[in-house]
Amino acid sequence: MGEEAGQQRDAAGGDQGVQAGQQAGRSVVAALAGDWRAARDVRPESPESGVRSVALGAITSSSCSHNAERTAELGRAGGGRGVTFGGMRLNHLALAVRDIERSRRFYEKYFDFGAGPASEYPDGTVIIRDADRFDLALHPDPDPRKMPDFSHFGFACPDGATVNQRLELLTADGVPIVERYDEPRFSSFKCLDPDGYVIEVYWEPA
Repeated sequence: MGEEAGQQRDAAGGDQGVQAGQQAGRSVVAALAGDWRAARDVRPESPESGVRSVALGAITSSSCSHNAERTAELGRAGGGRGVTFGGMRLNHLALAVRDIERSRRFYEKYFDFGAGPASEYPDGTVIIRDADRFDLALHPDPDPRKMPDFSHFGFACPDGATVNQRLELLTADGVPIVERYDEPRFSSFKCLDPDGYVIEVYWEPA
């Protein structure tokens, strides 16, 4: 009886391990496909092994909790904005612009890129920063290439009211608004910068 019970426990543990592995696999596939919400929501857990998933399907246990904590520390040290993975963080955007000062005024006024002194380089590039140390590099170009219609970059807001406030400010100053969504769980608009780059300002619940 003891041997039979042990075999049953092993079989159950194996089934749980397979299920956890399948769920983790779905998480990774979803992440690779760009579906971050689906990847985040898959959280396999095996009571027998104590293995639990964390965000984006990164599986951890007591043996690797130190690495998970270290990764979190690196993300916090990087400023906390955007997606972090393995200590890496997206931290700058480079735009070719016709008029450096015009673009600089636009991003400093509407998108808070006025924290700290700007950095200037011999080729004419100027880098401005926000409070989270995200760098926006502006490089002079008399004829910036047209981007594909889908191309854009975005700024996340803490709530829908902030989206509306920023929209009112841009609209009052005559900045072109090219798209607007206002739904109970999603609020966004897209506008054009002085060189025609599309910028999205949005909010959605975490």
